[in-house]
Amino acid sequence: MVELGRKVGYLERISICRNVERLFTNFNVCAKYDKTFTAAQLSKALMNVIHKRPVLACNFFKLTEEDNAITGYTDWELQTLNKIRFDEVVTFEHREAFDGEFLNEINKIIIPVMVQNPLWRIRVVEVPNGDQYVFMYFDHSIFDGLSGKRLHQEICRELSKTEGDEKQIEYIFDRERDAVFLPERPDAPCEDFDCYRPRIWDKLAFIIPILFPRVVKAYGYVASLFNKWVPNLKKNPKFNTKQLVYSTDTTSVIFNIKPEQLQQILLFCRSRKLTLTPYVQTIVMQCLEEVFFSRYDPEKVFSTESAIPIDARKNLPAEPYLLGCLASVYSVHTAPIMGRTLEAMRNTQTRLNKHLENNGVASLRELGMIRYIGYEKFKMFISKPVRYTLQVSNLGVVKEEKEDAYNISQLYFGQNLGMRYYWSCCIGTTAKGGMNVVLSYLPQFNDLYDGKKRVMDVCVEQIKEKLVSFANSEIS
Repeated sequence: MVELGRKVGYLERISICRNVERLFTNFNVCAKYDKTFTAAQLSKALMNVIHKRPVLACNFFKLTEEDNAITGYTDWELQTLNKIRFDEVVTFEHREAFDGEFLNEINKIIIPVMVQNPLWRIRVVEVPNGDQYVFMYFDHSIFDGLSGKRLHQEICRELSKTEGDEKQIEYIFDRERDAVFLPERPDAPCEDFDCYRPRIWDKLAFIIPILFPRVVKAYGYVASLFNKWVPNLKKNPKFNTKQLVYSTDTTSVIFNIKPEQLQQILLFCRSRKLTLTPYVQTIVMQCLEEVFFSRYDPEKVFSTESAIPIDARKNLPAEPYLLGCLASVYSVHTAPIMGRTLEAMRNTQTRLNKHLENNGVASLRELGMIRYIGYEKFKMFISKPVRYTLQVSNLGVVKEEKEDAYNISQLYFGQNLGMRYYWSCCIGTTAKGGMNVVLSYLPQFNDLYDGKKRVMDVCVEQIKEKLVSFANSEIS
């Protein structure tokens, strides 16, 4: 007998809380395919993808009338929907351009729980030259950026099987009609796996800073005397805005690094045994130091903290966990770069390599500590805007499938900042389209001017220029 629901996991409880309490809106993955398609073709492709990925036909539902503050979101369930009507989850629209303004609109949308529609939506944006941008946005509870990338690839594969003369399918999912495609029960939460279970030393590492904050602070100061990349917080406080920002409002800009420019960057990275993420993280952070921080508070020289998402899929069964919210965060707290660009890149790379020696299990087990935290504590944690300076999230390169008629020619990845980040740098890359960067930040940063120039505009231009010029100058 098919079970149509399962109890929520503890990480899912946090995502539901962020949704219900409006603490996060969505993340998005957009692709331009190398051929156009009709609504009828897309409806058939989506139906076939849902048959293979039934988690796309789920949403969360509350089972009792008790207040969430009392139940701590434990009385929720992930359930398979009755039906999904194509026109309720997919829209086609015409715009003059696909740009940051469109992302800013999307960043305000929360995909609702407790409704008979899934936790994703698609907007197909058609621009005057005939190009189509397939814009998918998601709730973060059971999806992540790599899920979005994977879904675009699977949609392309299914579009390649269409003939072009299909009739539009009204219901792309029907629980009765599609029962044969449903598993016996929805897939278990990823945190049920051993890689999310903290060991005794993980628990100690979590508890000691809470019990002995002065000891930890003293240790950090001593470490800064022997390691120049460990920040002295008295001398270089971590960047924070002068007042806490209790808002999820997000401003985004998009820019592209051309394929030939990207090849020069990758050539430089390989020659220095670097990967792309530390390269981008360092360039963006150095530009923020030189352009933004120096004007935001000229009397201070800030240290910074970057968040780098770590994919958990290597620690999980390949099926069915291709889709899911399967990432943890590795934190890099560093002293000011102060022009030491290559050194900073190598420092981040070394720390990241060490963390990844065991497939990033340490950050997964740190995330697993949430299972021991009650509702009041985790609500306080996710509601207070304690923000990382920067998040850098890289989806990697989309590989072209030569046997498919449809392929991804451009990939874009963006997200709402929620209460967690001041800046976010999301990267999507294809061989034909190069590297697309979506840089997001708090809207209030646009209020800072240097003369007549808006500081963030100057900062974005410098980031774009230095991403290319630093690699070229080092190679030459």
